[in-house]
Amino acid sequence: MRERAFRETCTGNKQCRGLLSKMVCKCGNVDSDVMVNRIHQEKDKNESNLKSTHCEELIKMQLRAEDELKELLQNECEAELRELRYQHEEECRHFEEELTLQKEKVSGLFSLDDSPTKQNSDIKLEMSDLFLGVY
Repeated sequence: MRERAFRETCTGNKQCRGLLSKMVCKCGNVDSDVMVNRIHQEKDKNESNLKSTHCEELIKMQLRAEDELKELLQNECEAELRELRYQHEEECRHFEEELTLQKEKVSGLFSLDDSPTKQNSDIKLEMSDLFLGVY
């Protein structure tokens, strides 16, 4: 209402027209300020949503990477265990064969002939010491 009265009294004066246009601009600025604030709020909200989505995706990626790493390590450990078991079994077979050969040698020496000669008794003693692990 004031604005209308002001317009009616100042229609002919250039100075009044300038003041009137400034007032209209100020009124327009109020609307634009509100819009700018809304845009800023919307931008902040979108930015916040983007950050939270990004954080969630990062966490999911980290968990996936941890799971893949655990699986890889587990597979490597299982493969290493299989290899160690195989090596252990091979060593056991080798030692069993060696033990069998030594037993055969010792039993062969004792069954050579039962006459006590110095040479036979020395060999028997060496073999029994070797078998018992004296050397």
